[in-house]
Amino acid sequence: ASVLRWRCSLLRYGTRADASSVIDRHREAGQSTVLTRQLSSSSETLGGAHPEWATSLSQAVRRGTTHLRLRESEELICGEPCCAAFGKRCLCRLSMFLERLSHIKHLDLSKCELDRLPEVWRMPQLETLDVSDNLLDDLPVELASAAKLRAVRAVGNPLTKGVSPQLQALVVEEIK
Repeated sequence: ASVLRWRCSLLRYGTRADASSVIDRHREAGQSTVLTRQLSSSSETLGGAHPEWATSLSQAVRRGTTHLRLRESEELICGEPCCAAFGKRCLCRLSMFLERLSHIKHLDLSKCELDRLPEVWRMPQLETLDVSDNLLDDLPVELASAAKLRAVRAVGNPLTKGVSPQLQALVVEEIK
């Protein structure tokens, strides 16, 4: 019998439903499972005052978390030999995940050396976007079409083309 230690906390599975799906997969594979439940108080208050930030794309998808921090992420380094940005940070991987990140409300892409943004305005739940300390010459006007977007932090970017009038109200120094 395999032993699955189930620690129902945001750090491991994200939600009880995620932990249950792991257990179900073990059962479907014909493995008996012994559960050790170690509930922490933080697991009882999902989405409380201090939400857990996912720090990888797969983690954000798996957990269904609303907060994704890819600040200085090595995960964004391009491994596609045919891409012009091979070996540097680029949007290839992030763009492939966007469709599965529709639940994200807060996205941190700061210090990722990005010279353009992925189509984050297509993320229906996105409320805040931190793209500070990148290489952006401008912010796409399409950001204004994001229904729930209320704040974009873009300090530390060249922004040589300026910020369009449609985005003036969204751009902030700090995200609260």
